[in-house]
Amino acid sequence: MIRARVVVCVALPALTTVGAVAQATPRLAAQYGQNCQLCHVNPTGGGMRTSYLSQFIAPSELAWKPLPAHDQSRFPKPQINDQISVGTDLRLLYLGTNNTTTNAGKLDNTFFQMQGDVYLAFQPDPQFLIYLDKGLYGGFETFAQARILSAHGYLKAGQFVPDLGWRWDDHTHFTREKLGLGFPGATDAGVEVGINPGPLVATAGVFNGASGGMFDADRYKAIVSRFLYRWRIRRLQAALGGSTRWNRTADLRERLWGIQGQASWGPLSYTGDVYWQGLDSVANSGPRNWSLVLTEEVVYRAHRGLELYIGYDFRDPDLDRATGAQYYVTFGSRLYPRHFLSIEPMYRLAYGPLDNGGRYDNRFQVILHAFY
Repeated sequence: MIRARVVVCVALPALTTVGAVAQATPRLAAQYGQNCQLCHVNPTGGGMRTSYLSQFIAPSELAWKPLPAHDQSRFPKPQINDQISVGTDLRLLYLGTNNTTTNAGKLDNTFFQMQGDVYLAFQPDPQFLIYLDKGLYGGFETFAQARILSAHGYLKAGQFVPDLGWRWDDHTHFTREKLGLGFPGATDAGVEVGINPGPLVATAGVFNGASGGMFDADRYKAIVSRFLYRWRIRRLQAALGGSTRWNRTADLRERLWGIQGQASWGPLSYTGDVYWQGLDSVANSGPRNWSLVLTEEVVYRAHRGLELYIGYDFRDPDLDRATGAQYYVTFGSRLYPRHFLSIEPMYRLAYGPLDNGGRYDNRFQVILHAFY
């Protein structure tokens, strides 16, 4: 049964990407058929937004009621001057959990300030950028970037999130959390190079391989690479690509392979990624343990400023064993009452083994997100 489920989970991202249904939010990249650098200062997505998004896409496309042009001119702009820009992300979470194993059906609930980031971008020259993202809980990104390569290429050096798969805004997705790519420990120190010749995006980087740490814990380095190709056939916009990470610590060797896909057709869009992770002990010459991790999301834009979505996360920590699989099924919506504000109610069914010791639980949450 587990092996049959694995086949379905592996095939679904690839098949759906080129099928009929075709957010950093990868979902917007899917809807617009564009890469992350359209909306983010960081070309690999996440963090501070570009002036194009904050002053055009958000007030004209995302908000429930678009702002007239004369009203847009009255709002403050993220550019302090020609060289310095600022931005922010604030997320407050209400979470209610009903774990049927550990609390006999009683509802636990809490408020949690899940994000508070301030962004600063300094541009001393049209081709150079110095960037800082400082969060509430110790996580940060900072890098210097030079757009001096051909094919719209760049060089980047500092402490940042390596370009590996979709940079989902929900760090609890299995392809972020289970692979060590969720905040605040997702950043790593290193250098990255990227090019964007037409519909192709390709990046490669060398990092310490010690995510969240300031210094390398060993003499080995992690190598990360990614490519993505976009195309359009009439109303269908699609993208397909892959990611890899090779890493070694004093104790473990890792091989990570991923496939990413997107597609959109009218108000429907799909984003998915799937990874195979192989880990083996340096001291033990035994067989490598392979796990499978995937995240998928289908979004329906019901109205300007209102999205409905369904998501699926799956993880099998050991493909050679028929136990231990986990999954999330998520139903949610995103409402944008203003161009700088979203409200996201979500219901999630989680099946374990879970971190809290249970086998399955029900979760209801509401996220209030203010951004600029």
